[in-house]
Amino acid sequence: MWALHLKGMRHLEAVNLDYCKLIDEDVQPIAVALSDIQTQVHLNLGGNQALGGCASLWALHLKRMNHLKELILAGCNLTDADMEPIAESVSDMPNLIHLDLTDNDALGSCASLWALYLKRMNHLKELILARCNLTDADMEPIAESVSDMPNLIHLDLSLNPLLIGRASSWAQHLKLMTKHLKKLKLFGLADEDKEYINASSDLNLTILDFTSQPIS
Repeated sequence: MWALHLKGMRHLEAVNLDYCKLIDEDVQPIAVALSDIQTQVHLNLGGNQALGGCASLWALHLKRMNHLKELILAGCNLTDADMEPIAESVSDMPNLIHLDLTDNDALGSCASLWALYLKRMNHLKELILARCNLTDADMEPIAESVSDMPNLIHLDLSLNPLLIGRASSWAQHLKLMTKHLKKLKLFGLADEDKEYINASSDLNLTILDFTSQPIS
């Protein structure tokens, strides 16, 4: 019942509920309480692992907060089955421009099952898929969807260890992403990966960012 008290905080801009042991039943009252707070633009639900595997039960409530600009679902134990309901709700959140899916390891090795839903979120400007255990096989379906996201200008694929040393098998897919992107973060790769990407991927090299910067 504590979520009801959020309604009284009329000038909230950011709500951080990370690592609060939230479950699917908590999301609806939170969304109801925050839906009328027009000043709130940032919501952090990161680290609530019980939200993983059951987004079909809670993601629909996200769209009530259609004024949000930033949504963090990092470390929520999300699975491929969660991505469709999340994408469906995000597609109805016209002001959302930043989605952080960092630290959802179960998204790795199965992007062919979920990446197609990314294109529903075609108003996003920033998408973070860092530390998601992505593999070389994931890069093609991700790239294909990103190429259909006309407003996406920043994509972060940093710190996915299964990509290290294997750029020869996935670098060719990066060029699909360059249609709209202005920054592609790939921090954590090996030097040979960087050399291969720079030498053979035919990318607009001005968008590449291999530097270490804090990840949300």
